Amino acid sequence: MGRFTTLAGRVHGERGFTMSELLLVSVFVVGLVMIAVTSARAIQSDTRQSNCETELRNLKMAVADFHSDRGSYPTSVAEVVAAGKVEADEVSRWSISDGGGDQPPVYRPDVARCG
Repeated sequence: MGRFTTLAGRVHGERGFTMSELLLVSVFVVGLVMIAVTSARAIQSDTRQSNCETELRNLKMAVADFHSDRGSYPTSVAEVVAAGKVEADEVSRWSISDGGGDQPPVYRPDVARCG
């Protein structure tokens, strides 16, 4: 039986993929994986930033409520939590400093979690 060569350069009747075809598919798959990993990291970063912004809004509202009730600003997040204005886990990424009395507090993020 005679064999003949196809346009792809293969002998008719042989099966399998050439090295160049396998390499091309491998490069394509690696590219897709890299895109997926990059996208996942960006989404994770955006989510972290959004959570930090939400916690800051919660803390600012709780501090305003604290000030409205007591006529003075708190000196720490623990003071706001103890007053029942907010739950500790709702503001865990933030701390308060330089506040108290008539001075509004300075809000400081936990750099490791909001950086």
